[in-house]
Amino acid sequence: MLVSNQFKKYSKRMFISAAGFLFFSGVKAQPAFTLKQAIQYAYEHTSKVQNALLEEKITTAKVKEFAGIGMPQVKASADMKYFPNVPTQVIPNFIAPATVGAIGGLVQSGALSPSIINNPALLAAGADPKNYPALAAQFGTSYNTSLGANVSWLVADASYFLAKQAQKELDKLMQFNTQRTKIETAEQVSKAYYTALISQKKLTVLQANIDRLSLLLKDTKEYNKQGFIEKLDVDRLQVSFNNLQTEQTKIIEMVALTSAVLKFQMGFDIQQPMIMSDSINEKELFDEQLAQTSFNTNNRLEIMMLNKQIELTRLQLKAREWAWLPNLVAIGSYSTNHYSNEVDFFKHKSKYYPTSLLGVSIGATVFDGNQNKFKKQQVRLQIQQTQNDVVNIKNAFELEIANAKVTLKSAILSIQSQKANMTLAEEIVRVTKIKYQQGVGSNLEVVSAETALKEAQTNYLAALYDAYVAKVNFEKATGTL
Repeated sequence: MLVSNQFKKYSKRMFISAAGFLFFSGVKAQPAFTLKQAIQYAYEHTSKVQNALLEEKITTAKVKEFAGIGMPQVKASADMKYFPNVPTQVIPNFIAPATVGAIGGLVQSGALSPSIINNPALLAAGADPKNYPALAAQFGTSYNTSLGANVSWLVADASYFLAKQAQKELDKLMQFNTQRTKIETAEQVSKAYYTALISQKKLTVLQANIDRLSLLLKDTKEYNKQGFIEKLDVDRLQVSFNNLQTEQTKIIEMVALTSAVLKFQMGFDIQQPMIMSDSINEKELFDEQLAQTSFNTNNRLEIMMLNKQIELTRLQLKAREWAWLPNLVAIGSYSTNHYSNEVDFFKHKSKYYPTSLLGVSIGATVFDGNQNKFKKQQVRLQIQQTQNDVVNIKNAFELEIANAKVTLKSAILSIQSQKANMTLAEEIVRVTKIKYQQGVGSNLEVVSAETALKEAQTNYLAALYDAYVAKVNFEKATGTL
């Protein structure tokens, strides 16, 4: 009796430790999650969903950035230059020929005496600048200051306006991508949640088997002490009991592992305890959607994304068709400059020289060597490819729905069959135990009945798990997850 009580206390401690996400002994309350709450928590905490949402925001920001191309672009500039040595320019000597020519004319007219020219060869050089050394001259001032602003505005451009519309459609496509990530997350969390529930159920069922066999083993030991049964009967039950303990250890580890997997899929801290507030309910597996004969595959997110891709490609085609249209850009600029040999551009009387410009620029492609023609041909072919993909994936979805429906129906039938087997096995255990206690049955029958019951329970829980997984797959296939 003492051994039995000690075992019960030990089993209870192990049970509480393994199912920490269902039971706790601390002061602080543990968070509890239904399946829907677990999925919502995953939406808010998993990196995949958060990154998808961030990518959506990045795309929205890019759309707004692209829209700025059509707004007036204003650029301002300020420039101040100091020349310690003013740039020197070497120019032809246009002074000497003119001077020599004038003197020569005066000499020839007799107005001047030839003796006035010390170098007669100078007169021989004539009026050709090439006969004289070049002049080195400095132009400009030491300080140059310039202030200005340039404005440009894309008034009309068909390609820009179509690209702007395409950017908005791309933003919607990214929203679809976020939704797809959420669906994948919901699928993963749902399967992990059901796996953890089934594992917990296995531990509960096994604990009930251990408690029942423990009581039977205690009674059998008492019968053996009184000489009513052989030691062999005790040994058989002891072996079965030991096997259940070993299996319990494995399931305890499985419970902890499935709980960790669920927390990981939710984005929950694996080290922190949590509670699953939902329980196994076979009725929820009998969904009214099974009675529907057909489903609209257009509700599948993949189809929506492909249709959106077709819209984007058609906009690209329209941009190619409008490529010949001219674009119109308005431009304007204003600048003012100041030149000085000292730092005086802040003085009130400093002189500034303004320059301004207003204009428009019109450009159009007249001939591009038929490049645009073949680009349009490529885009049309791409549209046909995507349309073919839509047809193919719709057929694939129809097959997926049909397969999911058959799998779920088969899983439900399996549950019903295995549940009936488990009920029958429980009755056999009850009857064989009574027969054994009354001395009209054998210990071997009891052990066999217990083994058969454990196998029936295992098969039932496996069928239950398969049905839940089939339900999730069915909801995903029909676009209702």
